[in-house]
Amino acid sequence: MISKSILNVRQAVYVRSALDIGVIVSLTAAHVLFGAERTNATFAFAIIIFFLAIARVLSAGFEFPTVGIAAAASIGALWVVFGGAGRWDVANAEIAALAAGGGIWLLGACIASQKRDIEFFWTALMWALVGYCTFALIVFFSSPIADVRSRMNATFVSPNTAASLFVLCVLLAGGRLSRQMRRRIRSSAATLSPMDRILRLALAPLLLFLVAGAGLLMTNSRAGLGLGIAALMCLFLFETVAYEPENERGRQSSKFRRAGPLTAIGLLVLAIAIVVAIGDTSFAQRIDGAAEDMAGRGEVFAILSDLWTDRPIFGHGLGSFNDVKNQAENLDNAAMLHTLGAAHNVVLQWLIQAGAVGTGGMAAILIAIHVPIVRNLISNHARQTHMARIAICATLYLFLHGQLDYALEIPSIMWFYALILGLAWGERFASDAGRPVEIRE
Repeated sequence: MISKSILNVRQAVYVRSALDIGVIVSLTAAHVLFGAERTNATFAFAIIIFFLAIARVLSAGFEFPTVGIAAAASIGALWVVFGGAGRWDVANAEIAALAAGGGIWLLGACIASQKRDIEFFWTALMWALVGYCTFALIVFFSSPIADVRSRMNATFVSPNTAASLFVLCVLLAGGRLSRQMRRRIRSSAATLSPMDRILRLALAPLLLFLVAGAGLLMTNSRAGLGLGIAALMCLFLFETVAYEPENERGRQSSKFRRAGPLTAIGLLVLAIAIVVAIGDTSFAQRIDGAAEDMAGRGEVFAILSDLWTDRPIFGHGLGSFNDVKNQAENLDNAAMLHTLGAAHNVVLQWLIQAGAVGTGGMAAILIAIHVPIVRNLISNHARQTHMARIAICATLYLFLHGQLDYALEIPSIMWFYALILGLAWGERFASDAGRPVEIRE
């Protein structure tokens, strides 16, 4: 356990706020710079995240066990040192990205474990994401070639990657919006009308929900839109079940519970209506061509599966996908493989690069992170499950989407997901110290 800060209370508050802003600025900048996909950008942001994590721990400490974290980090380091990750000159960028993912997960856990920090962080994060999504929409619609048939890729190479970021933003905004509207206010704010409460308490998540949803539609991503709507429905159903009437407003709470599923269904109908309304765009054509694309993906997956069976235990090494894929090209498959920069299946790409050992190790880490999150979610005594619901829906989306695309291979998307997991993992350790007395959940 590390629970002591090396700074006094006032110094720690200022330092933590500055570090939290640093996390948000770094992550947003990584999104803007093509997802930090280029090697130099990956290393630069990894170094920044590393120092932010160290500074956050030294300035505030944290209130959760460190043995498991230290053991996982040590095993990962030994795996790299003894060559399990492959040749350093090939694997270094991916190793740096994974290490940064661990650092930003730790940052999220530290932030969520201290309630006096999390509200400030949430506000800053929401507005930063609103700014990014608004910027992406402005750039897209101001482009001279933008029309109803084009696809928005925001600041990424692929529109499908942009769709994954927008889905994560929608999930964060939807979960936050639900939480803010459920809060019971002990002050005069309790008498506000519903619209005033939205403007007073939930303006940032509401705006993020709208601009990120618009961005998702503009990507014309079949998997992104379909799985994103499914994840959002799951989130709203989670939020509905989680809301328990606790006081004399039980009748109003019951109405809210009944309205939850209807809200989710209404959002689904709205999304379908929007898709139908733009049915004369390329989205309808993409739906028509889905079967053909899936058949082509099946052929590619069959070829790539053979690459894994060549070295099934330890794989070809992190970062080796393009080299291994190029060696497998021939006259028969060149048309399918030549322009392929990723396997379009995260599990298969990990098996090719890290083998069964590396893939199993990563799966074990993810399971170890999710087990306490799920326990916190289903516990009858847990008071903080806000981020757990968002994290579970984000995991479901990214895992399913990862069977068809490679968004998690983009560093900034992986870091954003790691931050969400860190916030969900750390919220169960949050103490009441510094909690605003006028508001409670």
